[in-house]
Amino acid sequence: MEALPNELLLEIIKELFLEAFSTALNIGLVNRRLHRLTNELLYSTYSLSRGNPALFIRTLASWPAHARRIQSLEWDCRPAHNNSLITSDAFRFPGDLARIERRNIAKALDPEIPYAADDLNSILMDAGTDAYLNLFLAFAPDVCDIRIVIPSKWNYRAVWFKPASDLRILSNLNKAYIVGPMRIRNVIPLFLLPSLRSLTLDHVVYDRNRVLPGIFKWPEYNAALHRLRKQKSWVESFHIQKCSVDTVEIARLMPLFGHLKTFEFEFTGHEKDEANPTITHFVHSISNQSNSLTSLFLKDFRLALDQTALKGLSKLGHLDFLLLDMTMIGPHQ
Repeated sequence: MEALPNELLLEIIKELFLEAFSTALNIGLVNRRLHRLTNELLYSTYSLSRGNPALFIRTLASWPAHARRIQSLEWDCRPAHNNSLITSDAFRFPGDLARIERRNIAKALDPEIPYAADDLNSILMDAGTDAYLNLFLAFAPDVCDIRIVIPSKWNYRAVWFKPASDLRILSNLNKAYIVGPMRIRNVIPLFLLPSLRSLTLDHVVYDRNRVLPGIFKWPEYNAALHRLRKQKSWVESFHIQKCSVDTVEIARLMPLFGHLKTFEFEFTGHEKDEANPTITHFVHSISNQSNSLTSLFLKDFRLALDQTALKGLSKLGHLDFLLLDMTMIGPHQ
């Protein structure tokens, strides 16, 4: 056992995790080396399916060093055996938090909150519908890969991930996969992250059944766009799947990437919509990345309706890969 490399030991412990969680934990009691490797595996990845996030945060509040181990996060609160459209990621902290736990949680919520604040649950509830995830991310400063399925209880008329704008969360994020319904405006802070290289937005739609009452804060979105015009986005691989709205916003973003290499886009909307420009305008916006774009995939039936738009692709002189899908959908079939 002592002669085995760490990489092989981690694979063995990982298999034991899959077979019996308690057995893997017991291995960590054998010696310090196995204890360290077990903790590395235990804390390197977190998924909502593994348990109560409040208890996990409590552990991190007691042992901040463990927070640095978290590299990957999956945040999906959909029930495994339930097709309900109503989902919520809200959680509650127990009432017996230690003083150090309460202090660190309050500080992560808001540095202005008194350390002795009694009701952290009420403060968290008032902080916004995405505050629960933001709090978790505050305890995972080194997370580099996230997959988030947006809960239906989130406010669809607000900017999400706002603490990311000043790097209070996600400061080391490299890859993000976000599943909506969502609007581009909801996730605009992600484009400002200097470490983010790959961003996938799945299901960019306006879902009237999942929009809570509220007023969208335009100044925050406009401020983010202003920053992007000055500093550009570091995203190199941008993927948009099942998009039916906001191609106006996407076209506005295209010149704001500093070095976009890969762009994939799947349009599932209508030909004429105030949230969608003409296909000619959209393709023209892509040409803003002519100096860096090497891979392009467009799945958009509007290309078949106006093939003159394809002329705009002639400006993309560095493409190594090009795939166009003009499959007709809806009434145009």
